[in-house]
Amino acid sequence: YIMVRMKSMAETGYGFNVRRLRLQDKLVLYKYDPIAKQRVLFTEKKKIRSM
Repeated sequence: YIMVRMKSMAETGYGFNVRRLRLQDKLVLYKYDPIAKQRVLFTEKKKIRSM
């Protein structure tokens, strides 16, 4: 696994960390953004650490 940083495509600056498999493609998630107050797309921005 690796820990990656997810950032909101709504450009609110909101983000969170998530764990994914090392060989998996880059993550794209549809999740609630509390700053935009709606569900938006989140994309993987950078690798944080190996696990």
